[in-house]
Amino acid sequence: MTASPRRVALSLLAAVVLAATLTGCQNARAGTKCRTNQFAQDATHVLKCEKGRWRRGATKAQVATLFIAILKARTTTTTAPAPPPDPNRVVQVGSGNSFACARRANGAVLCWGRNDVGQLGNGTTTASNVPVAVSGVTTATELSVGESHACVVIGTGSVSCWGLNGDGQLGNASTTNSLTPVPVTSVSGATSVGTGIGHSCAVTGGAVKCWGLNASGQLGNNTTTSSTTPVSVSTITTATSVSARTSHTCAVLADQTVRCWGNNGTGQLGDGTTTQSNIPVAVTGLATVLEVSAGQTFTCATPTAGGASCWGNNNFGMLGNGNMTNSPAPVTVQGVGGVGSLATVTSISSGTDSVCAVTGGSGACWGLGLNGRLGTGATTDALSPAAVSGLSGAVDITAGWLNGCAALTSGGVRCWGDNTNGQLGNGTNTASNVPVPVSGL
Repeated sequence: MTASPRRVALSLLAAVVLAATLTGCQNARAGTKCRTNQFAQDATHVLKCEKGRWRRGATKAQVATLFIAILKARTTTTTAPAPPPDPNRVVQVGSGNSFACARRANGAVLCWGRNDVGQLGNGTTTASNVPVAVSGVTTATELSVGESHACVVIGTGSVSCWGLNGDGQLGNASTTNSLTPVPVTSVSGATSVGTGIGHSCAVTGGAVKCWGLNASGQLGNNTTTSSTTPVSVSTITTATSVSARTSHTCAVLADQTVRCWGNNGTGQLGDGTTTQSNIPVAVTGLATVLEVSAGQTFTCATPTAGGASCWGNNNFGMLGNGNMTNSPAPVTVQGVGGVGSLATVTSISSGTDSVCAVTGGSGACWGLGLNGRLGTGATTDALSPAAVSGLSGAVDITAGWLNGCAALTSGGVRCWGDNTNGQLGNGTNTASNVPVPVSGL
């Protein structure tokens, strides 16, 4: 707490006034002779020596009022500016098949867990149960983690990917795995990136470009021909974000509607049918949406109203509506414990057979509970959202293949679930069905 410069100046003025009026100031009469630069007082006024004569100034009452006001001002302090946010804090997390990654505010990316195809991006194939830095990535603005590869948007708007590349999902015109990030061919001005199993996509200038496996039309270019370099998704020109998973892809448009394309065997495109589409189709029944997240055979989104909606496969309760019936159109996710509807959702992530969301800073997960991937302290399935044990202050969350993670307002990360390959990042290979801190984050 520090006093403002203005109040310091007023305090100095108060000292002058007080010296002139209250501490040994001589009595004098206006108009009589005096020496220059002196103060005096008469019965009612402060006198100042001007041109050899005493002249009346402020009244003593005015001086008293001013002095009291200054004293009050001196007792009021201003709060010092808050320190700048920690550039090393984690702002985004993603989890794949037995590995996870985190993006720091300063643009660095770290990964941990399985690394047999270079998915940690550190130039090795050695697994790590603590975070390691992804080589050469220092200005990432977006992160997406697929099954066995990951991609980032770099500050310049380019995209780089690393890990498994058997289907061309790294987008560098090859099918050779890469242990370090490689630039995606012909992508610039990117603002969002999404990764699945065998394909990846990016938003660039409102358009969406995808690359990799296309057996189910997940590249959205009205073919089923795979491509090791980016191709343009048909009809989309105003996308703001993109999400990919197993064999379908979804995007949020500028008008906050959602389009999906690719495999639709369980209704994961949300258009009310189970018919595959090689071009984007509109999701029905959703007004305006902030975020969409494609899961293995289902999809979830966060409407602007603050809740959550899901559609597609529901064999383990991934739709969160209290039953296991598939739905080719969006259904409302219930509240924690099946009470009401989920509210104040700020982040949502669809995994293989589970979903996690941030709601009011807390975590909630639903679907398959095997390996403790819901973080509830149990391994049972949840047909409606269940609270992640002890998790608070969450800003981002991810549901992976066998585990989940969350980034916290403190800048740290908590993970839970299977830990066979060290994907919890806590320096051990011991599973946990409740969140544990990731080492060094």
